[in-house]
Amino acid sequence: MKIENQGFKAVQPLYMFLAILIVLSVVFNFLLANEGSIRSSKGHILVITMMFIPTISYVITKIIFKKKLIIFALR
Repeated sequence: MKIENQGFKAVQPLYMFLAILIVLSVVFNFLLANEGSIRSSKGHILVITMMFIPTISYVITKIIFKKKLIIFALR
C-alpha cells in the first residue's frame, strides 16, 4: 500500500500539468474561433488532440508504475 501511495504522489504533478494543458487548449480554441471559420475548425481539431493526450499519457504512466511495482516485488 505504501508503494502505491508514493506512486500517486509522484504522478500528481503530472495531472496538474495535464489540467493546465487542457485549459490552455480551450483558451486557444476560443482565440482561433474569434479569428475565422477556417481557423476555428483547426482549433477544434487541436482541442480534440489535446483531450486525447492526457488519456494516452495516463495509460503510459500506469504501465510504467506497474512495471516498477513488479520489479520492486521481485526484489
